[in-house]
Amino acid sequence: MTKQNFLEIMKNSFKNIFSKNKKINGENYFEINKKNNPKESHIIYDIKKKEYLKKWKELDENSKYHSTEFVKNLPEKFRDDRDIMLQCVRDNVDNLKYVSSELKDNKEFILNILKNNNVFVISGGEEVDGEPIAFHSVIILNNVSERLRNDKDIVSESIKSDSRNIKFMADELKNNKDFILEITNNSKGEWFIENYIRHVFSTEEKPSLAYLPKKFQDNKEIVLSMIEKDVDNLKFVSDRLKNDNDFIVKALKINTSSENFLKENLINNKDKNVLLARSYVSFFELGEKQKNDKDLALKVLSNNGHQLKYYTSEEIKSDKNIILNAIKNNPIAFKWASNKLKNDKNIALVAMKRGMNLKYASDKLKDDFDVVMTAVKSNYNALEYASDRLKNNKEILQEIESTKNFDKAMESYWQEYITGKIEIFKDNTWTDKINSDKASNLER
Repeated sequence: MTKQNFLEIMKNSFKNIFSKNKKINGENYFEINKKNNPKESHIIYDIKKKEYLKKWKELDENSKYHSTEFVKNLPEKFRDDRDIMLQCVRDNVDNLKYVSSELKDNKEFILNILKNNNVFVISGGEEVDGEPIAFHSVIILNNVSERLRNDKDIVSESIKSDSRNIKFMADELKNNKDFILEITNNSKGEWFIENYIRHVFSTEEKPSLAYLPKKFQDNKEIVLSMIEKDVDNLKFVSDRLKNDNDFIVKALKINTSSENFLKENLINNKDKNVLLARSYVSFFELGEKQKNDKDLALKVLSNNGHQLKYYTSEEIKSDKNIILNAIKNNPIAFKWASNKLKNDKNIALVAMKRGMNLKYASDKLKDDFDVVMTAVKSNYNALEYASDRLKNNKEILQEIESTKNFDKAMESYWQEYITGKIEIFKDNTWTDKINSDKASNLER
């Protein structure tokens, strides 16, 4: 159903309220009634108003959504009627552009709209007879009077509902530092809408900071409070701040996505605090002295344990916390740990999640039942590196045999599957077969 179809439906629904004419032309209706005395006109108007409000409430949501063209053509007296316009705007905030100038300058009327949460609903993806429904606009300051664009109460409430309203507030407020900090720090409103619409609907809408004076784009306090709301504001931060390491660290802590906007300022930046604040740091980005720094080693190896191979510092290779984090990231890191830690049972048990790491364990741990059992459960070929005593341990050999049988069963099932003899998960064939094998001691 098209927008025009909705307009026709609404015209037909309301035509008897305005005139007997099929066309909606409210002005004609009131001209006809100029013959009536003022009292009669008032009574007639009240009757028509009640009929209108009743009809409006009976409309479905799609009709209300497409109501802007209809509201645009309402009689001037209706567009200056607070009750009628409040109902129209509550159901579709875009109708605000057609209310009278007097109502656009009425603070109480505008606040009433802003505090009605039903107005601010974004819809996208739905369809009506194959036609996509666009999202409701929740920008409101562009349709109020100049006086109210400079009213702190109105502006605060509008920004709580949608931060894009910053674009339309008065210049006097845009230059008020305390007010800008107030609306960013204290607002619990829908700042995410701005980012959501910009990315999901691929609009060219700029983030809020773009509409503030240059002096505030260079103000650390304001910028940090705004990127906490929407990281895209970093696009409009001054070059001076982008090169301020203290600012960079705080921005990265607020949102790791800040890195995407500060790439040029992070390249070759060796500041320790900046490196620690980043989400990922490579060993090769460190200065020579920094390669012996434990804090930076923990940062590097927690994200890439394999890079332990490049460290030469025995102090770092012997640090239990650093090595444990490196192994948790990549068990192969155990290979480059100090001999002291290769003899640490707790470290070894974590490292044996990669069974072949048994090769790098101390002779003492190669003869430790728990360590060897953990290794062979991961990879039964690790038995090659166990002590002679444990190579003949009955329990360990039983575990290996069970694992081998399980692997054979899995290979058999796979062959049946690829040759079309069974279908995985069809009628529980695969599950039943595995359960049957478990009962036959083929479980791992």
